[in-house]
Amino acid sequence: MAGSGQLSNGSAIVRLEETFAETVNTGLDSHVFLTPNGDCKGLYVSQKSPVSFEVHELGGGTSNIAFDYRIMAKRRGFEAVRLADTTKKLSARGPKKRPAATRGPNPDEARKAHAQKAAELRKASMVKPATPNTVKR
Repeated sequence: MAGSGQLSNGSAIVRLEETFAETVNTGLDSHVFLTPNGDCKGLYVSQKSPVSFEVHELGGGTSNIAFDYRIMAKRRGFEAVRLADTTKKLSARGPKKRPAATRGPNPDEARKAHAQKAAELRKASMVKPATPNTVKR
């Protein structure tokens, strides 16, 4: 879950959406990541509960800045499920091969193409442009 909040005199209470609280196991630790959207002494989280958490400015600060947050928690009913380990399968393909499902250009090929284009542009900039012939009447 992600969202935004606003400090008021250095603190704020963020209430969690009911749907989120129903989806995650609130009996396990969750992690809250904060990003201040302005100048302050820093932010920290206190008083985490299944329905809310508090955000405070470090050092007893009294800022009124906005902040963004992201919460990571274990999904209810899937606490022990981990992603499949495909390390061996991927390493057998070699370091430069990418999984078929990966989208986008291959970074190695993109670097080569960029270097080639840069070399062409450097070479072209060294050649003086031809001047057109002028016809006098």
